[in-house]
Amino acid sequence: MTARAPAVPTASVERAPRSAGPDQLKALLLVLVVFGHAYMVPLGEDVTRYLIYSVHMPLFLFLSGYLLRAESLRRRSFGGLLAHYWWRMLLAWLAISVLWRLTQQPQRGWSWSGLVGDLVLEPAFHLWYIPVLMLAIVVAWLAARTPWPGMVLGQAAVAAYVGTLVADSILGDLPFDKRFTLYFCYFAFGMMVRNGWARVLPPWWALGAVVAGLAMRLAVFEGVSVLNQPSRLVLALGALSLVPVVLRWLERPIPVIGPSLERIGVFSLWVYLLHPFLVFGTLAPDELRPRDPWFSLAVTIGVMVLAALLTWAWERAIAAIGARRRSRQLETVAAPHA
Repeated sequence: MTARAPAVPTASVERAPRSAGPDQLKALLLVLVVFGHAYMVPLGEDVTRYLIYSVHMPLFLFLSGYLLRAESLRRRSFGGLLAHYWWRMLLAWLAISVLWRLTQQPQRGWSWSGLVGDLVLEPAFHLWYIPVLMLAIVVAWLAARTPWPGMVLGQAAVAAYVGTLVADSILGDLPFDKRFTLYFCYFAFGMMVRNGWARVLPPWWALGAVVAGLAMRLAVFEGVSVLNQPSRLVLALGALSLVPVVLRWLERPIPVIGPSLERIGVFSLWVYLLHPFLVFGTLAPDELRPRDPWFSLAVTIGVMVLAALLTWAWERAIAAIGARRRSRQLETVAAPHA
């Protein structure tokens, strides 16, 4: 959600224009996230929300891994890595986590043990994504320093996934959010594909896997629980394999809505962190539960339109400030020659 596509050098000194694909895709995935948080009926009671939750966050993690090159990790020290992501996403996540605790969980208190558990080990509601992503980046940083980074990353992903399922079956509930380990495979697959260590399925095979995965997920929804994990993996493999194709389709802005989607994608971290304050506030009061899907869709559209307007206003403000600074610099340089 936070990484950006690196610019690809051309034969000349100039760089190729930035692709709109990753930002537009992040914005489109955010539509699913916001709708899933607005339409808060139990997953087992609504097939639409159930299917959305089967794949949308794995797609986000795959995209984050797909936009990360091993060379960029190797160039950073561990301290440099932490500093980079502290300013890029961790500080914002920590600030919103504290705000969420103040407004949504005031009864939880402020003991150190409680904070470590609630903010890091088992983050509340939507706040799990950033710690999960940061842990994945740290593991990728370690793997990038080995002679066989792709092999190490792949083995770590398999070990984390299988180990979590085995540990959960033996020990019961684990003392941390299982998405830290279960979802690492999606990030690892994305990074492995981007760096040439793995391949996605060909498009037609990927579509077949999506269809098969959806059919299996529907069977799980109807009670065939033995297919739960296999159906997740089949659906994810198909959907994630289509991401490079979708990114090529989205290289240019979509007509009319493309510029707004790009801005939302650039500020996707803030949209992700802040939208629940709206979705769980006056736009969707408790009396409306179980919420009507059309009302939830209207809430989603409202949130995205608001995000587009705020990001547009922010970019205009930053551009105006930059123009004033350049004007002052020119005046300062010209002053001695006046």
